[in-house]
Amino acid sequence: MTNEADQELFRAVEQWLDNNPGKNIADWKKETGYKGPLLKKRNRAGEPIRVSYKGRSTSAQQLRASREKPKTEGEARYVTELKKQIKGVNESTETRFVYGNRPAIAEHDVRLASGGSSEYMSISARI
Repeated sequence: MTNEADQELFRAVEQWLDNNPGKNIADWKKETGYKGPLLKKRNRAGEPIRVSYKGRSTSAQQLRASREKPKTEGEARYVTELKKQIKGVNESTETRFVYGNRPAIAEHDVRLASGGSSEYMSISARI
């Protein structure tokens, strides 16, 4: 969660970027001498420029990786077998003909963020 000082920094950078089209955060850093945490610019077409800290999603990625790890030997065997099946499916001539270069993938039946695990997975074709 960002505090009020962070929000003020983000607003200042956003305002500077709005007032200096064609320039980026690196230009702002040179001009102001900023030496703090890395920043990133986020903007979609038709929306105002937004600035935030770069790399804040690391803890979420670590949590997801820990949830994805098999918890038991049986679950680990299941994931290994599923990956072998997927490899066989992707190497088959029929799959290559039907789906082209879009490989089949293993998907969790329940999102990891919603409490899913590697125990419930299935094979999905990328269409």
